[in-house]
Amino acid sequence: MIEKNWDSRWSNVWFQPLLLGMASLYLYLNSFTLSNLPYLRRGDQTFFWEYALRMLQGEHVYRDFFQFTPPGSDLFYLALFRIFGPKIWVTDLAIIILGVAICRVCFEAASQIMDRSWAVLSAALYLVFVYGRILDATHHWFGLFAVVCAIRILLPERTVLRVASAGVLLGVASFFTQTSGIAGLLGLFSALIWEHFCRNKAWRSIIKLQIILAMSFVLAWGAASAYFVPSQVGKGFGISGLSTRYTTWPTHPRCFHSGQVQDRPGPAQFNLFLSSLSRY
Repeated sequence: MIEKNWDSRWSNVWFQPLLLGMASLYLYLNSFTLSNLPYLRRGDQTFFWEYALRMLQGEHVYRDFFQFTPPGSDLFYLALFRIFGPKIWVTDLAIIILGVAICRVCFEAASQIMDRSWAVLSAALYLVFVYGRILDATHHWFGLFAVVCAIRILLPERTVLRVASAGVLLGVASFFTQTSGIAGLLGLFSALIWEHFCRNKAWRSIIKLQIILAMSFVLAWGAASAYFVPSQVGKGFGISGLSTRYTTWPTHPRCFHSGQVQDRPGPAQFNLFLSSLSRY
């Protein structure tokens, strides 16, 4: 019996690092060549690491350029550029980090409702056929990751601390994608109501948890966004209408400068822009 428990404990020690290592290897082989050269991906993530490059050069989101989503993804790429430098391989590193994190949280959540072998299969299928099919580290995936983390925290039990932590994670999700946190909040509201009918929990307890969830969500989202709100309101993004003084060069087909439309830069200008990045 003691030997069996020891084997189980030893299995838990090496199992998750092995799972994450295999996920990292899979994503690396899809992001780099065998000679260690990174692929330059032209998906929607290009928007966000270009915004991060502009912020790295001193510009401010909502003040110097337009962004219709919260700045969470921009700040993530900005942090990577500050740590490793503005290099092309850093954009592929973001794909690997996000993919491994999603694989881990999917496995953890699945382990709460099924055997570990099935949880591994579900995480692997999601990594390969859902995330691996796109390999585009956009704000959608960051928001999804935060929402799944919130669900993972609440799966064992719904205590006050766990509900508050889930609300914070939903606020973080909305800092990447507005609708992700709100959709997660509505879903957890419904799940708490369902517990009243399934487990005969008192309405008073359910409403208390819902209030805590909503308050922690609003506080987290507000705290994360507080720094950017003055720029958004004070520079023309208020009730009076959208400011036309913004640029989305080079990925958008047109650029707007004080109401004047410019054509999209050609390949030569785009290559000049890429030359501002380190080669590898």
